[in-house]
Amino acid sequence: MGNPLVRRVKRLDGWTAIHRPGRPVELVPPRKNPILYRFQLHRGRAKYQGIGFELSFEQWLKVWTDSGHLNDSGRQKGSYMMVRKNHKLPFKKGNVKIVKKGEHSFL
Repeated sequence: MGNPLVRRVKRLDGWTAIHRPGRPVELVPPRKNPILYRFQLHRGRAKYQGIGFELSFEQWLKVWTDSGHLNDSGRQKGSYMMVRKNHKLPFKKGNVKIVKKGEHSFL
Protein backbone atom coordinates (compact mmCIF):
# COMPACT_ATOMS: atom_id res chain seq x y z
CA MET A 1 0.00 0.00 0.00
CA GLY A 2 2.90 2.38 0.51
CA ASN A 3 4.01 4.54 3.37
CA PRO A 4 0.99 6.15 5.10
CA LEU A 5 3.12 9.16 6.05
CA VAL A 6 3.80 10.01 2.40
CA ARG A 7 1.16 12.23 0.78
CA ARG A 8 0.74 12.68 -2.96
CA VAL A 9 -1.14 15.78 -4.05
CA LYS A 10 -2.15 16.23 -7.70
CA ARG A 11 -1.86 19.89 -8.63
CA LEU A 12 -4.08 21.68 -11.13
CA ASP A 13 -1.16 22.10 -13.53
CA GLY A 14 -0.73 18.29 -13.78
CA TRP A 15 2.32 18.08 -11.55
CA THR A 16 2.28 15.86 -8.45
CA ALA A 17 3.65 17.11 -5.14
CA ILE A 18 5.06 14.35 -2.91
CA HIS A 19 5.25 15.23 0.79
CA ARG A 20 7.57 13.05 2.92
CA PRO A 21 8.20 13.71 6.62
CA GLY A 22 11.49 15.54 7.24
CA ARG A 23 12.22 16.08 3.53
CA PRO A 24 11.52 18.90 1.09
CA VAL A 25 8.49 18.58 -1.18
CA GLU A 26 9.31 16.69 -4.38
CA LEU A 27 7.57 17.78 -7.59
CA VAL A 28 6.97 15.15 -10.27
CA PRO A 29 6.04 16.30 -13.80
CA PRO A 30 3.04 14.83 -15.63
CA ARG A 31 3.72 11.86 -17.90
CA LYS A 32 4.28 12.91 -21.48
CA ASN A 33 2.73 9.75 -22.94
CA PRO A 34 0.58 7.75 -20.50
CA ILE A 35 -0.09 5.00 -23.07
CA LEU A 36 3.64 4.45 -23.63
CA TYR A 37 4.01 4.35 -19.84
CA ARG A 38 1.35 1.59 -19.61
CA PHE A 39 3.24 -0.40 -22.26
CA GLN A 40 6.49 -0.01 -20.33
CA LEU A 41 4.78 -1.15 -17.11
CA HIS A 42 3.33 -4.21 -18.85
CA ARG A 43 6.70 -5.15 -20.38
CA GLY A 44 8.45 -4.58 -17.04
CA ARG A 45 5.97 -6.74 -15.12
CA ALA A 46 6.37 -9.55 -17.65
CA LYS A 47 10.17 -9.36 -17.32
CA TYR A 48 9.92 -9.38 -13.51
CA GLN A 49 7.70 -12.49 -13.68
CA GLY A 50 10.08 -14.23 -16.10
CA ILE A 51 7.60 -14.10 -18.99
CA GLY A 52 8.89 -13.30 -22.48
CA PHE A 53 7.60 -10.12 -24.09
CA GLU A 54 8.17 -9.86 -27.84
CA LEU A 55 5.63 -7.15 -28.70
CA SER A 56 6.78 -3.77 -29.95
CA PHE A 57 4.90 -0.71 -28.69
CA GLU A 58 3.11 -0.45 -32.05
CA GLN A 59 2.00 -4.12 -31.95
CA TRP A 60 0.88 -3.82 -28.32
CA LEU A 61 -1.09 -0.65 -29.09
CA LYS A 62 -2.71 -2.25 -32.17
CA VAL A 63 -3.99 -5.19 -30.10
CA TRP A 64 -5.54 -2.77 -27.61
CA THR A 65 -7.01 -0.39 -30.19
CA ASP A 66 -8.41 -3.25 -32.30
CA SER A 67 -10.16 -4.59 -29.19
CA GLY A 68 -11.82 -1.24 -28.53
CA HIS A 69 -10.93 -1.45 -24.84
CA LEU A 70 -7.78 0.67 -24.63
CA ASN A 71 -9.39 3.01 -22.10
CA ASP A 72 -11.07 0.15 -20.20
CA SER A 73 -7.90 -1.54 -18.98
CA GLY A 74 -6.90 -1.54 -15.33
CA ARG A 75 -6.99 -3.36 -12.05
CA GLN A 76 -10.58 -2.63 -11.06
CA LYS A 77 -13.46 -5.07 -11.43
CA GLY A 78 -14.98 -5.10 -14.91
CA SER A 79 -11.83 -3.82 -16.60
CA TYR A 80 -9.97 -5.54 -19.43
CA MET A 81 -6.52 -7.10 -19.58
CA MET A 82 -4.14 -8.55 -22.15
CA VAL A 83 -3.54 -12.29 -21.71
CA ARG A 84 -1.59 -14.95 -23.52
CA LYS A 85 -3.57 -17.63 -25.38
CA ASN A 86 -0.80 -20.19 -24.78
CA HIS A 87 0.91 -19.66 -21.42
CA LYS A 88 3.99 -21.59 -22.54
CA LEU A 89 4.72 -18.90 -25.13
CA PRO A 90 5.70 -15.26 -24.54
CA PHE A 91 3.57 -12.17 -25.12
CA LYS A 92 3.92 -11.98 -28.90
CA LYS A 93 1.86 -11.26 -31.98
CA GLY A 94 -0.80 -13.94 -32.43
CA ASN A 95 -0.52 -15.19 -28.84
CA VAL A 96 -2.36 -12.38 -27.06
CA LYS A 97 -5.96 -11.35 -26.65
CA ILE A 98 -7.92 -8.82 -24.61
CA VAL A 99 -10.40 -10.27 -22.12
CA LYS A 100 -12.57 -8.94 -19.34
CA LYS A 101 -11.27 -9.61 -15.84
CA GLY A 102 -12.94 -12.66 -14.38
CA GLU A 103 -13.47 -14.27 -17.79
CA HIS A 104 -9.85 -15.38 -18.04
CA SER A 105 -8.84 -18.78 -16.77
CA PHE A 106 -5.40 -20.32 -16.57
CA LEU A 107 -6.68 -23.77 -17.52
